Formats: sequence, C-alpha cells, structure tokens
Amino acid sequence: MKKIFSIALALVMLLSLGSCSESTVPTGGEETVDAAADEDELSQRVGFDMSVPATAKNVECAVVNTTTGQITFSFNSIIYVLRGSKLVGGEQLHKKQADDSTHKQITVDERATVDLYTDRDGGRIAQWYVNGTNYALTSQKGVSDDALTELCDLLIPSAENK
Repeated sequence: MKKIFSIALALVMLLSLGSCSESTVPTGGEETVDAAADEDELSQRVGFDMSVPATAKNVECAVVNTTTGQITFSFNSIIYVLRGSKLVGGEQLHKKQADDSTHKQITVDERATVDLYTDRDGGRIAQWYVNGTNYALTSQKGVSDDALTELCDLLIPSAENK
C-alpha cells in the first residue's frame, strides 16, 4: 500500500512540474521576438508605420510580443533601438530605468513633444506619442541632446507623410 501511495504521489508531483513548464506567455522581463524581413513587413505586421533614416546601417526589424515593433540600427556609429506600440509606453516599452532628474523636453517642429532622459546605465532614452502610437528610442551609450534631437527629427514623420 505504501508503494502505491508513493508512486501516486510521485506522479502527481511530476504532472504538476510539467504543467508549470508549458507556459508560452512571456512573464516579467521575458519577451518573444519574431524577426521581420524589413521595415515594410514590420509596419504591416504591427499596424503602424516604422522606419529609420536611409543612412542607418545594420538595420534589423522584429515584432516583440506580437504587438510591438522594434528596429535595431546604427546611426553615426551609435547603436539605437527604436520601439513602437499602440498598447504600451514608457518603461514598459523601452525596458530601461530612466533617471528622472535628467528629464528634458523638446518639441520637434510641432510634430511631437519628445521626453529625453539618461538611463541609470548612462545610455539615453527619447520617447514620444504620435497618432495613437507610443515610440521609444534608446542607445546603450550616452549621446548628446543635439544628436537625439537630430535623430528624432528624422524618425518622426511630417504631416505630409502621416
């Protein structure tokens, strides 16, 4: 009788462990990333336009968690990550911890108001909201406000291009 009880208990434990490991929904900091061939495919899959300047190099596009567009690229020898989402914004979108004491705000030709931050690791964050979509641009290295403003000017579409 003890053997049967022990076997039954072992089976219950195995089944409970197996059910815990089958989760496909990202939790915490986990993200699912699905590569996209180019900016056009990315924009079509997420439902809004995403693009980088024509002079950007090493461009890689992906869809994160099925709803967020992501483009990793280099511009003027700095690596950036541009993310856009209609569902999440702020830290949930860029996944960085901003140092609020470094907050500055700029306006890009009345197209958008951009919040600039330095993150806790010395990188930079720019975030803005246009036509129902949140955008975040991050860099691993520190870059000047002027460099971020220049790049945001190239990334934020003009009224004719919306």
